[in-house]
Amino acid sequence: MGTLIGKGALALWIDILPDKQDLADAWYIGEHMPERIDVAGFHRARRFVAVQGAPRYFTLFEADTADALAGPGYLSLVHTVSPATHQVRPAFRNVARMTFDITHSAGRGEAGLMATLRVTPPLEGADALRAAIVDQLFPALQRNPRVVGCHLLEAAPAVRARMDAVRETGSADQGADWAVLVEATDPADFAPLATAPGDMLPRDGTMFAIHAFQYCVARAPAQGG
Repeated sequence: MGTLIGKGALALWIDILPDKQDLADAWYIGEHMPERIDVAGFHRARRFVAVQGAPRYFTLFEADTADALAGPGYLSLVHTVSPATHQVRPAFRNVARMTFDITHSAGRGEAGLMATLRVTPPLEGADALRAAIVDQLFPALQRNPRVVGCHLLEAAPAVRARMDAVRETGSADQGADWAVLVEATDPADFAPLATAPGDMLPRDGTMFAIHAFQYCVARAPAQGG
């Protein structure tokens, strides 16, 4: 049983120019996250702010499947850009964005902190790396009761390509191959990630940050008849 909802995810890592922080917060909370959650197939969006590492913001959208992320409803949103989006988007820096298949999600809770690692698997040996993360690293982390969720996301580039084909902005955003996400209650709980052997987490290409929960919006459950 995992804490992520569905089998698809859209993840974004960004910095925002300091003089646009308030504008960006209002846009994210009032427009950007809610309108996407209203799209069929989307379930939840969570936004986090860095307490260690960079970029400053991490946002995670969870959906039925990776394909659902680029359904007709979402594509119509990115094709029609609002005035507020035009104001905020030029303030983005160091953007990484990718659509993912959620290939593993284990845990039974949600924590106030999320560690994110962007990992580039070797050209050969992806299966071995996946097994090391899922079968060794995650169980070792979850022996700590304060680690309440461990998730592996693997890029679905064809889905992002469908998004980028209709986007007005952002098609040049950096991507990501895999994302390792770990939810815990204290920064010290993530220490094993820093000391994991190279066959579990290759150091080349790995980008690590710890983010504190900021805001969540979720799709309302269907009403029974």
